[in-house]
Amino acid sequence: RDGSGLAAKAELRIGARGAASTLDPVSLERELNALRNYRDTLHDTMKGLVAKAQDKLGADEGELREKLEEVAAYLRNEQLETTKASQADKEALASALQREAEAIAALEDARAKAARDAEAARMHAAATAK
Repeated sequence: RDGSGLAAKAELRIGARGAASTLDPVSLERELNALRNYRDTLHDTMKGLVAKAQDKLGADEGELREKLEEVAAYLRNEQLETTKASQADKEALASALQREAEAIAALEDARAKAARDAEAARMHAAATAK
C-alpha cells in the first residue's frame, strides 16, 4: 500500500488546514498534538505487531526473528528520539510564540506612537490656523 489511506484518515481526524489556521498558534498546537497522538498510536501498533509476529515464529525462522528484533529495537529507539524531538518542537513553538507576542507588542507601540504624533500634528495645525 502507498499509505494514502493513512494520510486520508489523518486528515479526516485532524481536519484539513485552512489558510486562517496557519496563522493561529492555538490551532497549530492542536494540530501538532493530534499528529503526535496519531504517530504514537501507529508506533504502538507497530510494536504490538512485531511482538505478536515474534511470538508466532518457529525455531527454524531465525533470520526473520533477527529482522523483527532489529525492527523492535528501531521502534524503541525511534520512540526515544521522537520524545526528544517532541520536546524540541514544544520549545521551538514557545520561542515562536514569544517572538510573535513581542512583534505584536512592538506593532501596538508603533500604532500608539503614530496616534500620538497624529494628534500632536492636529493640535499644531489647529494652533497655527488661529
